Amino acid sequence: MDDREASARSARDMKYFIARLDDRKLLKAAVVLEDGTLAVPAGGKRHGGYVCVSGIAEARAVIALLEREPGFPNLRYVPSHDREVAHNVRWGDKLPRLPRRLRGMYTMEQLAKHDIAEGRFYGYSDQVIFEHIREHFMSRIANILMPGAAFADELRTAFKKAKRRKVKPVKTFPAWVAAQQGGQGSRPS
Repeated sequence: MDDREASARSARDMKYFIARLDDRKLLKAAVVLEDGTLAVPAGGKRHGGYVCVSGIAEARAVIALLEREPGFPNLRYVPSHDREVAHNVRWGDKLPRLPRRLRGMYTMEQLAKHDIAEGRFYGYSDQVIFEHIREHFMSRIANILMPGAAFADELRTAFKKAKRRKVKPVKTFPAWVAAQQGGQGSRPS
């Protein structure tokens, strides 16, 4: 990868994290890897992170680089068991685990709660987590109610238009969670 491609990648990564992180100060301590990938340290609300690597040799080089930097505790290589999915170098705490399946399947509620926990693990803002849940799970619900129907496509299009116009949700994320829990003030973990 040449320098132009690497700097374009780090600029994309920077935009990605600026749009998602609750504490953007962590970006000051981020490490730019040789291929331009941005490794953002753990700290504050962010409990860990990862970068994709091509294999064990690249993982060793990334670990050697990051172990000299603050904010990258518990560095480890996590190989993929799927040829379609990249290997990772991870740091920080372990990711939240998915709950046990009910009758061999996950419920949408379980998946949504897991996505919320994972978003918090990576230190994403409540607004970003809320938008993900709204967009990802509302389109799933529409597809379950009317698979392949125009309604599902219309719903997806409406969400995309609202996102482009940066329409603010009526409720804040904590209020939405409380409403989902029957008015209780606590948030899911």
